Amino acid sequence: MNNHLYFLLVEIKATFFERTYFSRKGFKFIRRFFLRYLSNYLDSFRYYLNRNKINLKINSLKEDQLIKNGYKILSDISLNDLSFLKINKNENKDIASNANTIVNMSDAENFARIRSFHAIAKEYLKEEKCNFFVHSWNTKVFYDPDKVKTTQWHRDRDGYKVLKFFIYLTDVDDDSGPHEYAIKSHLIKPFRFTPQIRYKDFEVKNYFDVVKINGKAGTCFVADTTGLHKGTAPIKNGRSIIVFNYYTGSIIWDQESLLINL
Repeated sequence: MNNHLYFLLVEIKATFFERTYFSRKGFKFIRRFFLRYLSNYLDSFRYYLNRNKINLKINSLKEDQLIKNGYKILSDISLNDLSFLKINKNENKDIASNANTIVNMSDAENFARIRSFHAIAKEYLKEEKCNFFVHSWNTKVFYDPDKVKTTQWHRDRDGYKVLKFFIYLTDVDDDSGPHEYAIKSHLIKPFRFTPQIRYKDFEVKNYFDVVKINGKAGTCFVADTTGLHKGTAPIKNGRSIIVFNYYTGSIIWDQESLLINL
């Protein structure tokens, strides 16, 4: 119960007293609070209401790894094709994660369309339009998990529906901060994991099977990040990654975000 109360207090503070998100015009506070807070509980309620149907759906899906498991490995990408991305050569040594620059968001969107990211997103999200945003960062070796919150288990709530495409910009092994995903957690949403907070390894791994995604530079995969996931903390080598975000809802994460036709 402490987690649920903490989640409520954090969202009230973020919604009404902070300006860390950009919102569409209209009832932006109410919309943000509904999306970031109440919709999590509605998801959990729907899960319990339809649990038998969801289990049958999971068991009946034989081939589509994205729909069944929540993630899917795609074909490798040549880093030479990412001409719209400028790697940050002047990193701040005092922080563990430094952002790269997307030189041209329209070029990034065109790349995603050519690589069929849009088509996959349209089929999965069942939408004709959605928000689109690309970001990239380099994570150095660090040992304090509080330095980079995304290296702790969490669910994304960029929007009501969320799909993200990841490309490793460096070789990633167990020591370089691989992405981890709790299999089927995009469908299985128990009340204990409803609060939009960070969870410990043992909490998630006692409930879900987990996959760790390693790969060479250019490795590409897609995931429904409303499922539980994290980027493991690098312990020997740093990791660089770029992420293409597709989501529905009223929150705009960055002023360069686009509303695109899929």
